[in-house]
Amino acid sequence: MKCIGSDGSMNMAEERSPIKRQYETRQIFHPSLQKRKITIIYIDNELDLPSFSFLVYEARNGGKSGSVSGKMTHIGRAYKIIELYRELDLLGLKWSEAEEEDIRIIRNRMLCWDMSNNADYDYYDHEPIENDTMNQKLSVWMKFFKHQRWMEANTRMVMGTKIVKAWLPDAFLQHVNGTRHGERFKMVERWNLMVRPSPRKLYYPALSKLEFEAFRTRLREIDIVYEVIALLMVDTGLRVDAALEFDMSIFSGWMKHLNMGGKNLHDDIPVKYTNKGGETKVCEISLNTVHEIQKLYRASHYNKRLQHYQEDWNGDDEPLWLREDGKKIFYRDVQRAFKEASRAMHRIHNPITPHHLRHTCATWLVIKLSEENKIALGIIGAEPHPMIMGVLMNKLGHASPQSTLRYTMTAYKLQPRKESKHGNMMVLTPLAIQYNKSVQSLLLEKALEEFGYEFDEEKYDMIKFAIKQGFAVDY
Repeated sequence: MKCIGSDGSMNMAEERSPIKRQYETRQIFHPSLQKRKITIIYIDNELDLPSFSFLVYEARNGGKSGSVSGKMTHIGRAYKIIELYRELDLLGLKWSEAEEEDIRIIRNRMLCWDMSNNADYDYYDHEPIENDTMNQKLSVWMKFFKHQRWMEANTRMVMGTKIVKAWLPDAFLQHVNGTRHGERFKMVERWNLMVRPSPRKLYYPALSKLEFEAFRTRLREIDIVYEVIALLMVDTGLRVDAALEFDMSIFSGWMKHLNMGGKNLHDDIPVKYTNKGGETKVCEISLNTVHEIQKLYRASHYNKRLQHYQEDWNGDDEPLWLREDGKKIFYRDVQRAFKEASRAMHRIHNPITPHHLRHTCATWLVIKLSEENKIALGIIGAEPHPMIMGVLMNKLGHASPQSTLRYTMTAYKLQPRKESKHGNMMVLTPLAIQYNKSVQSLLLEKALEEFGYEFDEEKYDMIKFAIKQGFAVDY
């Protein structure tokens, strides 16, 4: 039994010994989704049936609007369940014994809060996680406990939830997406333990050319394979799961594009990949990037690593990305290497993630298009430039006026320029704010992130909010 002291500290009226268990993840084919592998959890070398049932269900129904969830999203959910189990192990509890107060203790420890929900950074010896990261964990944990209830499993968990308005960031684009006028929100169930969203900027996290070169150098010190994976991702905009399953046949015939195809190293060629929904798509990769990967990795390191891999070969196809010891590269390996390289660059609180390279790819593309076609990025007019939006759609597989605008803002921030009277600011014209649905939607999204569930639509003033965000508004 846990008690809260008058000073907000936590006391244990009944001590429980921590539980020691070994966790591992394995990949299996989904029982009903064709050619789709999912991540499952083993505890002490035995399949964990509660999480297995949940993860099988989430793979099929955990995407947007109940669709199939993405591969990386699913892997992330498996690791969040392991994290839940491990945190409960420290409290001497199994998931079936956990109560809501146990989860609140875990939440506050991760956020470095006392039990009065106030920050207490001096008490803890670790860095607090972001509010959004905490909410992502709580969201998965809530689904897990609800699923166990649905499965009629024995559990002590009784969650305090409420139905709230989830404001739609694209509410101003109803005329485009076909939503009936007035549907600016949807009602969702929210766990009372969830916290206020983290503050964000109106930019995507993207690297400058100089930052990426430094990042490459640090990755090379870890293992050359991580450098070339990063190079592939920043050139193509592929997500990490698609990059890890990249079609290696491109390297056996890339020279024909130069010799017989009439292309040069700066030209792009199409290559197939599998997207997060399991569909086969086509992306473009520059021949120069293929040449670099071939020179740095395929011609000098791959064959030796493949020999190590074949010694333990289990009948799978030969993978493209291998460590020095011949082990196949998985998402967790890339994530670990990116964190280590970020620490070497002294990016402790803002580490570079694989998805940052997708944003970087799109941002560099916007800068290139603006320079080649003399497109001014500094002043936002009534609509995003159609050329930029079209190229982003082709490169990323999707694009919207809102995401195009955000990439434009990010590109403007990274693009070298002389200081203007606005410094390094974007200029939102009255026309942009009053008539540009994308600008309105982006500002609304920022307001929702800042105020969370305290957002009051009746008091929301777009112009005043834009000024408050530090944008130069020219009247």
